[in-house]
Amino acid sequence: MRIVRVGPRRFVIGLWWQVAEGRKDRRQQANEANTATGNTYTRCVLLERQIALGETLRGAGGLPSLAAAIARENAAPRCIICHFAAESCWWVCAVKDGLVAAEGDRVCPSEEDALRHADELRQMLALPLAEQVCDPDNLLPAPSLPRRAAALLMPYAPLRPLAPPCRMLRRVGIALLVLLGALLFKSIDSFRTDSDISLFLEARRAELLAHPERHFPRPWLEQPPVEDWGAACLTGILGVPLSDQGWDVHEAVCNGKTLTLKWKFSSSASFLHLPEGATLLTPTTAQREMTLNALPPAQARPLVTRDEVSRTLYELARVLGLHLNLAWKDKARREVREAQIAVTLTAPWHTGEFSVDAVPSMTVMDRDLYRALGSIPGIVLTSLTLADGVWKITGLCHGI
Repeated sequence: MRIVRVGPRRFVIGLWWQVAEGRKDRRQQANEANTATGNTYTRCVLLERQIALGETLRGAGGLPSLAAAIARENAAPRCIICHFAAESCWWVCAVKDGLVAAEGDRVCPSEEDALRHADELRQMLALPLAEQVCDPDNLLPAPSLPRRAAALLMPYAPLRPLAPPCRMLRRVGIALLVLLGALLFKSIDSFRTDSDISLFLEARRAELLAHPERHFPRPWLEQPPVEDWGAACLTGILGVPLSDQGWDVHEAVCNGKTLTLKWKFSSSASFLHLPEGATLLTPTTAQREMTLNALPPAQARPLVTRDEVSRTLYELARVLGLHLNLAWKDKARREVREAQIAVTLTAPWHTGEFSVDAVPSMTVMDRDLYRALGSIPGIVLTSLTLADGVWKITGLCHGI
């Protein structure tokens, strides 16, 4: 038996469970079961439909059973494997029809033992596949404040001594619980009033409306400077030989993070000798994907108006003799829900998509092109493509 923590609460695990016999006194049944096992147990959990036995463990008296709590929350069959790192143990819990299985509250020394025991329970009880819970805090839903207060006063499935306590101790305990309950609920009433909750919700709603940008993607804050992005992609594409093992480069696409290369089959090529690192994509095409070195993000700058972004891009295209395709979208909208709050937010900016086809080689290799694009706040390049000797640039732009 062990004491474990799930969130702020402590529970006991590793009890031996049995189904209760009709209307028979639960404590009497627990004592009889203990006698039948040679009086090896000293503690018990008494429920309406089940009893459980356990040993004496310092600090465990009065703590609730975790397996009983999970059975209470889950009517459907369930088998759980959870690692309690602080206690250096693995725990297997199996529940079905709201009851803890006979061997469904087992503490195991290793993951292998836990998996083996869970598989035996699953086959014996026709349970679904065991689910591994990585974080013990996810075993139970977070209780509300009133439910937490009630659990402090009257914990569900507490660990008790097998021998009944004396009446005087019981009376003192009841009196202390009543006093503690009165003080606790008075504290709850003074700090958690309806007006306090309303004020909190209104403040949170105002905060959401005041900062809608936090709830929409901002890719221009994640991409490196446009000039660095262009240099990395150009270096990657131009470093690829136009022919390799008789295969001719058909297309090279760079998105700043990866470089995807495609080769075409030629009469001098062999299927047994593909370009270095390539795989056969189709009977006439080989492909390779290369990861580029990560670059630090660009320095944040305030966005300018959508009109200013459009005019700057069109003027740049005019000066360089390029054909620019630019299309703006409506401002993005999304609903944010938190507890009792539901707010519809609108992004503070417009997002546009642009592309430049058939860019001359001399232009696409000129760092001044990327320096000029990078001077426009909110510009994000998404791809640089060389296909059959023709260059193409695509990207996103943002404006208020």
